[in-house]
Amino acid sequence: MFQCFYDHINDRFLIAPLRCASSHTASVADTLNFTSASELVRKYRQEGMNIPGNQNNDLDAVINLISAVPGFKDTRIVTVVRDPYARYLSAMAMIFNVKFSAPAFIDQIEVNNITENMDPADRYVKALQSPYNYVDRALEKFQEEQWCFDFSWGDGHMVPVVALQLMLYCAFSDRTDIVLLNDYDDWLNQNYPAGTAGMSEDFYHRTGKGYSQRKGNVDMPLRRNQLMFDRFLKPLAWYNQEKINRLCIVENFYKFLWFDRQSYELISNNCEHNAACNIIDEFLNDPYFLVRNKNLYGTTIKLAAHLPSQLQIKIFKNMANVQQYAINMTWLNTDKNI
Repeated sequence: MFQCFYDHINDRFLIAPLRCASSHTASVADTLNFTSASELVRKYRQEGMNIPGNQNNDLDAVINLISAVPGFKDTRIVTVVRDPYARYLSAMAMIFNVKFSAPAFIDQIEVNNITENMDPADRYVKALQSPYNYVDRALEKFQEEQWCFDFSWGDGHMVPVVALQLMLYCAFSDRTDIVLLNDYDDWLNQNYPAGTAGMSEDFYHRTGKGYSQRKGNVDMPLRRNQLMFDRFLKPLAWYNQEKINRLCIVENFYKFLWFDRQSYELISNNCEHNAACNIIDEFLNDPYFLVRNKNLYGTTIKLAAHLPSQLQIKIFKNMANVQQYAINMTWLNTDKNI
């Protein structure tokens, strides 16, 4: 879900979600010899330090280090955020291409053949005749092997993380800076200027990712990503608003992203600590917030020990309801054939 690096010169962690300037951040970290958070945990454990807890992702490692190593008690945290819908589509395009052999480009006519308003039987025939029917079958087979519908498609790139980043701010507000992806190039240039400290004069130009060229428009998904979404996911009941309404599908894609879209809107408006804690408190009223994804659940529980006491209490007080909700939303209690 994240790539996290420790800047030993400035005593700060850089935390970049996958598909949110993570490769760009890794290039900076590699150039300046920063250390990944996971490597730091391994190093301290090899030296005999007791750092408890598993780590399913680099953010878990950061939390473990802050919890167990006194030297990190004042370390600053900088995390970059991206619009969750644009990030999801960016990740989908990459993962579907690699994991399900989906084409990188979809023609608008192909999308229309599958999604246009026609008799369902005709639409079904069109899907069977599509040259990309093999992708439809691969997606179907993947979900048949899950306990419940997995909106991440088994990959951390597609797990929404903005609400988790907001929780990180709630836990460590006095030392956490949240940077919008649209402002991240400027932040990097200001803190790690090209032409200094090992950074070549053309570093940012040479390693710039797509968002750099689209500055001011990073919250808009690329058209090719939107077409892939429309072709392969929008026909599915969990992603199709008309079917969601008609079939009353509660755990749908838009609810899956809702917490993160609300968090992103708050962050975009320069949220304060109280506002961040209030919205997380509101999210915790819905058990689905914690069980949307198993990796989100694990990291949230790990982070809970650092949250303000009222949020800690709420999380653990509601745990029985959360666990029952998780059981209820499995295929054991859901119609798989919607």
